[in-house]
Amino acid sequence: MTLASDQAIEACLEQGEHEQALALAEARLLAQQQDVPAAFYAGVSLFLLERAEESGRVLDWVLEAQPDHLRALNARAQVCLQQHDLDRAKQLLERAIALAPDDLRTNFNLGQVLVLKGDSEDAVPPLEKALAQSPDLIPAHLYLADCKYELHEYESALQHYRVAGEATPDSLDIKNNIAACLIRLGNLAEAKNTLDLILEQAPKDRGVLYNLAATCQLAGMHGMAIEYFRKLYVYFPNDVEVAVNFGLSYERLGWMDQAAVYYMRAAQLAPDSADPHCYLGGVYEFRKQDEKAQQEYERCLEIKPDHSEALARLANLKNRQNLGEEAEALLRKAIKAKPDWGSPYLQLINLLQERQCFDEALVFMEKLESIAEGAHETLLTRASLLLKMGQIAKAMAVYRTVLEEQPRHPDAASGMLFCMNYDPELTPERLADAYKDWDRLFARHLLRKDVVWPNEVLPDRRLKVGFVSGDLRGHSVAFFLEPILQQHDKDKLDIYCYSTHAYTDTVTLRLMKYSDHWRFIHDLSDEAVLELLRLDEIDILIDLSNHTAHHRLYLFARKAAPIQMTWIGMPTTTGIAAIDYRITDARMDPVGMTESLHAEKLLRLPSSGWCYRPADEAQGLEVGELPALRNGHLSFASFNAFGKINNEVITLWARMFKRMPTAVLHMFTGGKDDESNLNDTVNETFEACGFPMAQLKLFGRKPLDQFYAFHQQIDIALDPFPYNGGTTTAHDLWMGVPVLTLAGRKPIQRMGVSMNTSVGLEQFIAQTPEEYVDIAVAFDNPAGYQRLAGIRGALRQNMQDSPLMNAEQVTRDLEDGLRTAWLAWCETQKEQASAPALA
Repeated sequence: MTLASDQAIEACLEQGEHEQALALAEARLLAQQQDVPAAFYAGVSLFLLERAEESGRVLDWVLEAQPDHLRALNARAQVCLQQHDLDRAKQLLERAIALAPDDLRTNFNLGQVLVLKGDSEDAVPPLEKALAQSPDLIPAHLYLADCKYELHEYESALQHYRVAGEATPDSLDIKNNIAACLIRLGNLAEAKNTLDLILEQAPKDRGVLYNLAATCQLAGMHGMAIEYFRKLYVYFPNDVEVAVNFGLSYERLGWMDQAAVYYMRAAQLAPDSADPHCYLGGVYEFRKQDEKAQQEYERCLEIKPDHSEALARLANLKNRQNLGEEAEALLRKAIKAKPDWGSPYLQLINLLQERQCFDEALVFMEKLESIAEGAHETLLTRASLLLKMGQIAKAMAVYRTVLEEQPRHPDAASGMLFCMNYDPELTPERLADAYKDWDRLFARHLLRKDVVWPNEVLPDRRLKVGFVSGDLRGHSVAFFLEPILQQHDKDKLDIYCYSTHAYTDTVTLRLMKYSDHWRFIHDLSDEAVLELLRLDEIDILIDLSNHTAHHRLYLFARKAAPIQMTWIGMPTTTGIAAIDYRITDARMDPVGMTESLHAEKLLRLPSSGWCYRPADEAQGLEVGELPALRNGHLSFASFNAFGKINNEVITLWARMFKRMPTAVLHMFTGGKDDESNLNDTVNETFEACGFPMAQLKLFGRKPLDQFYAFHQQIDIALDPFPYNGGTTTAHDLWMGVPVLTLAGRKPIQRMGVSMNTSVGLEQFIAQTPEEYVDIAVAFDNPAGYQRLAGIRGALRQNMQDSPLMNAEQVTRDLEDGLRTAWLAWCETQKEQASAPALA
């Protein structure tokens, strides 16, 4: 019997005669068991006959006998592909590539496997090699187009889809992909034409219509998506998936009433479907109907207890209701239900850092980075966490990473500005220039010019004044805003508060009571807030955030009111040319010292730029006797965020404490007492700066009443530099603890000067580092203890009698300052109205 040649078996395979090819190969193997080529053909024939397991065994034998058999490596990889073993398929093809780097079949197969593994970037080179050898290889064009689309290289993807489309003009999928690229490239007219061509071919095909709608929806073109969902809904009114996604596109456009209609329809069609209840809850939450929102989320979770989105949304709702522990538990469930979804990680990290659980927040931060490595939102969350932990240099490094990838990322640039205030080596002039650069890069183009203000130009009328802040709650800002709201003259000022944060607490409720009007704007765009301010007819708009969390500086950059000011949030310029004034006093900003550091004019209040109200928890607390009298040594403390304690500060403190070997420094870490990572960082930093470690005692965050009470153990508080304490200094002074401060040349390093001068503690203001040390050392003796005891005993009354707590006087001064600014604006309006028109 004559055995078939390799060519004969190849011919059978090419003609699709797979059974015949197998028979010929097996005949040769019966005659000669070690016939490797015959075994290869048998393996290929078995694969083509859909007998993958047998094929794999035969091809494995071939590769044992001949490990470098290029065609067997490719064939075995195809078997693995059919068996969904992508990892082994990749390994086999990498072996083949090493043998024949330019082989067409191997490059195509490797590209295909990498695409299926989701490794789009790695798939591009082998696919491009395959096309270089065979430009008409349509499957390679399609795979490469898919890769380019995933990599956001839409122009290149479009070119490859077009080539494939020309070869297969009836393919609706390719037309759909071409339309998706055109949408991404902003070529909406051609995209619409392409989509219409698809509709002509299959006007009522559910799959085609749904793909069209989904393509538009995924590209963010919700108006176009709605057009196709509307057609779908006409043809398939009982399709739950259509109703839900129809609602989603309406929701993305902010049309909540229409979205609710389709979510309700979906819930009616499928009472046991979870998604409609989740999304309907979102509509109710948007409408501020929290009770209904909670009911819908809970109904969703009854149907599907591990619905991750409902868990995360309900957690957000609970957090706004001050139910942090319940929110935390829900977020942990959401992460467990969908461990590769980033949103609940972000929420949980923010929740944990607000509660100073930094060690645990870091754990979840690392998990988030493992699933969203390099994402800007992830990086900014890490930067925020590092800031909370006081690791300013590391936070700045993260911001730099974002800015290297996206130089015009406004939030990263704003974060960098905030961090720069902590840098002791940065001159005031360089810092001011950085703020003005931010305005030039990110804000100035937003300025609305030639705005015609509808506000009545009447110098003496009641003024409408708006305060914009995300901190109208238990936050530092509220300690200084509340007495002003409480004391304002309602005949002179009509006060509007615009809260940029959804969170409310008992402090919020008090502020609401003292405010004439209250608006939540956290979920409104700048354009929507502009319209709201126009309707409210605001005359003077005051920012209370500067470049801190929840700011709305882009709103101010648009010139949202005739007069704009900044106050309290941070005593520094915003850099924004559209903001007219920064409210301050002559001690923070002495005449002739800081004007050049500001984009704004300085509105100096005669009494004080601050007006403090102690927390309720501190109202009944006694100052107590001086601790040094019973301890026999001085107890110092720093109650400021650890990020303010830079190496220059610690080095100066080290010099101070080496001259006072019995004195103790109580150092606030910002975390819990047992936060090991944070405590280690603080200890290592102090030790590296030469601080005598036996004199250092760390303490963590405490409830507010315990925080105030802890002052009863402290003789003197130490103010850091260049970023002084603000609220912390006021707390210290209220509890009878004088604050030793080092005056600087910029307002952020003169907060201590302002407050100490207000309460008559000028002797605790140092002009040089040497004087800073000397002032402290002068009290380290029995006579010094007696002097301190006298200061402590009189300090609270002195503070209550001082401008720092004279709410009525500071409020009158503020009202006079606002009126002065208003009169100047009115005069400008009259001059403009009377100016002759240019020919």
